[in-house]
Amino acid sequence: SSYTKIKTTSAASYTDEDVSVNKKYSYKVRSYIKLGTKKKYGSYSDVKNLYRISAVKLQDAVNLKSGIKITWQKKSSIDGYYIYRKTGSGSFKKIGTIDSPAVVTYKDTDVENGTGYTYAVAAYKESSAGTKSKSITTYYLNAVVISEISSPSKNTVLIKWKKKDKVSGYEIDVSSYEDFSKDTMSVMLTSGNNSAKNDQLKSGKTYYVRVRSYVKTNDNKYYYGIWSKTKTVTVK
Repeated sequence: SSYTKIKTTSAASYTDEDVSVNKKYSYKVRSYIKLGTKKKYGSYSDVKNLYRISAVKLQDAVNLKSGIKITWQKKSSIDGYYIYRKTGSGSFKKIGTIDSPAVVTYKDTDVENGTGYTYAVAAYKESSAGTKSKSITTYYLNAVVISEISSPSKNTVLIKWKKKDKVSGYEIDVSSYEDFSKDTMSVMLTSGNNSAKNDQLKSGKTYYVRVRSYVKTNDNKYYYGIWSKTKTVTVK
């Protein structure tokens, strides 16, 4: 089809809002000067082909054993996705490309324990990248290692773990059910602790124990790591 003039402007940019999603548009620009009542036009720029691509819906960002997994909703009529990441108040940088519209997860393994990461995803088609998704933030917190679990005295369990840097504290679960679905006692401790004692347990009963770290931000949001391996102990 032929080109249609859509705007005359003295600015160095223009936003075309009369567009449809997943439709291809071709643009070219030329300058002009006024000579009295007439205009003298320069040559057209090279043609730029673009697609209008709506934002991806980012769903989740979760800790795994060796990284952070992000998930988003699938989009149709695209070629793939660009993955972006930033830390703190920095700017987004592209860290990955998914070359299939059917793949809706990405694992970021270049992470450090106790560090917060913010992610966004954009769909692309040919040379056109869509609007970035709304961002999602999480902290990478790998598994705590329980170093000792024992019952040093009647009705009592002692749990010790290896301390981690750059965390706010730890959550400890003790339960008589292996899946921690009920009868679970939880306690939150600050980062200065690496042990916990519970002296309110039933003698002769077996309990399951797990520990995970957490980060509490200045705006009182909590981010939790993955749980340690579950340990068992029989109470004296």
